[in-house]
Amino acid sequence: VILAEKANGVKIFIATPWSPPAWMKANNNVNGGDAATNILLSNMYNTYADYLVEYAKQFKTQIGIDLYAISMQNEPRFDEPYPSCIYKPDQMRDLIKLVGPKLKAAGLTTTILCAEDMGSYPTNSPWFQSILGDSIARKYVGIWAVHGYTDGVGADMGSAPGWTSMANYLAPYNLPLWMTETSGYFNNWTDAMKLGQAIHLALRYGKISAW
Repeated sequence: VILAEKANGVKIFIATPWSPPAWMKANNNVNGGDAATNILLSNMYNTYADYLVEYAKQFKTQIGIDLYAISMQNEPRFDEPYPSCIYKPDQMRDLIKLVGPKLKAAGLTTTILCAEDMGSYPTNSPWFQSILGDSIARKYVGIWAVHGYTDGVGADMGSAPGWTSMANYLAPYNLPLWMTETSGYFNNWTDAMKLGQAIHLALRYGKISAW
């Protein structure tokens, strides 16, 4: 599928893991179900960083172009019965500080996108403070990404103040703001208008560059 898209002219591909391999996690399972154990083992951070970078390397080898960006984790606050893994902001920061230098050492242009949490300013504030507040981690983050839900399921249109706050926070770091996942809108005119409004709010007030 990726090769077919490349043949059609697509040049930008991103990748998001939903779980580290089972043997790297405290629950020994890619699926969640227990928030206390659905985590990456503390002694596996460096190994998992190698794993993510190897994926980017294999992408270039097999597809022929650099992977544009790689995420650290899909929706990192949610323990789910399907593939998932929980990170706190400081834990994601520490993983970024391992993955970033390894991508560079491998000669890849692949950047890091994060944190792929819900798209509100209060939700993103702890991630902003931990990741962008770290002088090393922020060097390796190329994209700030959010999801368009209230809780990972219910669609959230966002608001003008909320998108403005996120855009203003990211402006000094010169980081683009992306929406990398949203759904929950039904196939009717009412929800079509809601989705249109959501995109309008994000474009106008969040100044997003990808949806």
